[in-house]
Amino acid sequence: MLCITNATVHTGRNTVLENTDILIDNGKMIRIGQHLASGADVCLDASGKVVMPGFIDAMSELGMAVRRKEVRDNDEQSDPMTPHLKALYAYDGDCVQEQSPVSYGITALAAAPSNSNILGGQMAVFHTSGINPFKMLIRDEAGMKGSLTRQVLDTYGKRNQSPMTRMGMFAQLRQALQQAADASATDKRDEKRNAVKKVLDGSMKLFVACNDASEIRGLLRVCEPFGIRPVLVLGYDIHRQDTELLEKTQGVILGNLSYGFNSWADKADLEGLYALYRQGLPVAMATLGNNPNGKEGLLWTASRMMQASQDSAAVLNMLTINAATMLGCEDRIGSVEEGKDADLVIWSANPVETWQGRVEKVLIGGRLVYEQGGYQQ
Repeated sequence: MLCITNATVHTGRNTVLENTDILIDNGKMIRIGQHLASGADVCLDASGKVVMPGFIDAMSELGMAVRRKEVRDNDEQSDPMTPHLKALYAYDGDCVQEQSPVSYGITALAAAPSNSNILGGQMAVFHTSGINPFKMLIRDEAGMKGSLTRQVLDTYGKRNQSPMTRMGMFAQLRQALQQAADASATDKRDEKRNAVKKVLDGSMKLFVACNDASEIRGLLRVCEPFGIRPVLVLGYDIHRQDTELLEKTQGVILGNLSYGFNSWADKADLEGLYALYRQGLPVAMATLGNNPNGKEGLLWTASRMMQASQDSAAVLNMLTINAATMLGCEDRIGSVEEGKDADLVIWSANPVETWQGRVEKVLIGGRLVYEQGGYQQ
């Protein structure tokens, strides 16, 4: 057994525990309290340090956006409707290891199809350390990824192929939902319709990338007759007066704000989004955005939200338990609680509150996978 001792523990549940030990066995946190070191074989002294749950990149292309003859493995562009495809088969553990998201405290991410298709496929949640993606898997079918951004029109319009307009995008989305609703329950042959049926019956959430308010409003109008409450991805053009989102969505995944040439992100009203969060709108954060994808983007986006909200507990929730809950993984990751995976990061200081906070050690499943200066073997 392993014990982290004498830490200041930020649980991800709006609680801070001072001078606290975390006892770990078989990859799980089995006890959290004081004076637990006597039950351990190995102790990590975290005196003067901050321990947090590992950050979760709530929608990412890390590990998949590897150019190979100008093809990205999560960017199927043969058809704007590919709901049956799975990001599970695009995730590359070696590539993730090279990109080193753990060095930024990211212990899990939701691998997602790109923004090129109206319904691009099914997301999966992985740990960020390892080689074999099937051993790194936390949850398959974590959500259906869609997009109503101009990236869809840019992809198919240049081929003179539908959809070429917003009208075409929304018509195709509505048609796909209606066809799935009308399909016979006994018809198991149509993979696409059966995948969309999981969205209709609520067994799989719908996550849709929208850059601006018109895309968001159109999405909500199409979804409403089917009883679907989507998760909005990117969420740049959301404002405090958009209170209908409290009832009509299951939350927002804020897109990457680290790229200075992202014109959509310039619209981001972070104070307004935080005001909706305070009213009960779940908010998480992601590296996915209209920009080069990088692990640095998650902390940069968090720092922007911290600047807007001055609420470090809320920002930590957005980086951890909120993301885990949206992705259906809150039983395993997202907070420091007994019985959960020991995905923990030891920081020199609270990174939400100061840039002086640096990653000193990272544990995933109770195993030390990173220490300042490099990976552990």
